[in-house]
Amino acid sequence: MKVIFWGTPEFSLPSLDALAAGPHPVAAVVTRPDRPRGRGGRVLPPPVKLRARQLGLPVFQPEKLTSPEFREKLAAAGGELMAVAAYGKYIPGGVVAQFPAAAINLHPSLLPRWRGAAPIQWALIEGDRETGVSVIRLTPELDAGEIFARERTPIGEREDYPSLCARLAEMGAAVLVKVVGEIERGGARAVPQAESEVTWAPAFTKSDALIDWKLSAARIDRLVRALNPWPGTHTFFPRASGRERVRILAVRPMPAEKGSPGTVLRAAGDLLEIAAGEGTVRVERLQPAGGGAMTAGEYLRGRRLRPGDRL
Repeated sequence: MKVIFWGTPEFSLPSLDALAAGPHPVAAVVTRPDRPRGRGGRVLPPPVKLRARQLGLPVFQPEKLTSPEFREKLAAAGGELMAVAAYGKYIPGGVVAQFPAAAINLHPSLLPRWRGAAPIQWALIEGDRETGVSVIRLTPELDAGEIFARERTPIGEREDYPSLCARLAEMGAAVLVKVVGEIERGGARAVPQAESEVTWAPAFTKSDALIDWKLSAARIDRLVRALNPWPGTHTFFPRASGRERVRILAVRPMPAEKGSPGTVLRAAGDLLEIAAGEGTVRVERLQPAGGGAMTAGEYLRGRRLRPGDRL
């Protein structure tokens, strides 16, 4: 049974590698077009394109999935099953219908919890004790298809987005290959999702990453870990000439201490502590605008910040 793989970012790579190494031939890979990235705006290929080239696989990068030219290429590739892992764009029903065996999607959450674009981040932000991966049938409604398989994993106490994303990518690859095999053998069974248990994980923007110091220290800590590296939480430190935008890269929640939220409580040596709505946030690593990442102590040695300053 020939498979056509759809994916774009780093998360997709373990699934592509696992399928390419397995018994099901990967007829082609579909990924997003090359796009400008980074500060310099260089046009770069997505990670999946680079890996597909290394594996010697044909690559399609359609601007429009509805174009007749792309649909013809897809048909000529002869794929019987569509396997999706973080493609990053809505796939029309007409395209899905071109795959007679099935169209399946790997989603990094325990569906129906955290449907949407940012399931890993929201699991971290809300303090979930566990998460996992789900392989579902691809349907027109977002992440609503029947579930072929799920696998659970605990979330580490200090785990952040990069580490959890990498773990789920590896877990998901194994589950995806397993489901492909079950579909080929005719033994795959899918069950409907419980609509009463649905929660949503909307995407984030840069404006969502401004720290609200009225939140508890524990929630601010989870936000910092969840939104690293993008969009990256930030705040504004006071300056004589105005305010300085500073990215907050790592913090620790500390026991409760009196102070108005956003007030600097300690700023000496290696200690930078800020009052939150509940508890205190100890800043461990940060990045001032135009500068590199540094410890709180390194920042304080180069810039003046005093107890009582307001963020």
